[in-house]
Formats: sequence, C-alpha cells, structure tokens
Amino acid sequence: MNKTVITTPAGAAAMAHSSGMVVGAVHAIFEGAALIAGDVVRFVYTGMERAEQRRRLRGLDDRLLNDIGLSRGDVSTEVEKPFWRA
Repeated sequence: MNKTVITTPAGAAAMAHSSGMVVGAVHAIFEGAALIAGDVVRFVYTGMERAEQRRRLRGLDDRLLNDIGLSRGDVSTEVEKPFWRA
C-alpha cells in the first residue's frame, strides 16, 4: 500500500484543500438526493390527497353537487383522472 507523507506546510494545505473538495462534492450529492426525495414525497402526498378528494366528490348527492355548481358528468370527468393529473 502506498502512503502519502506530507513533509511541508504547502503539502498539508494541498491535502486539506483536496479533502475539502471531496467532502463538498459528497455534501452536494446528498443535498441533491434530499431535494429529489422531498419532491417525490410531495408528489405522492399530493396524489393521495387528490385521490381522497375525488372519492369524496364521487360520494356527494345531486343536491350537493348542484349547490357547488357541478353536474354528475363533471364529477365523472374529474374522478376518472389519474392521481397525478390536476
């Protein structure tokens, strides 16, 4: 195994700078992954909310639908949408 021996202050500074770059790169990767994971969680949560709202909308009677200005056809169109579509 080949070991690096640092014999000068400049060498120590170069090694520290190199380590900092690696740590910075790793941090950026994890930060990016966390942002993506957050987007996925929001996407799934929003989809679940939409699905629940559509189930409730389907359960409303014609009188209540009329009160909110929707027809049974409007409801059918809405509840047939996939969860990811607004």
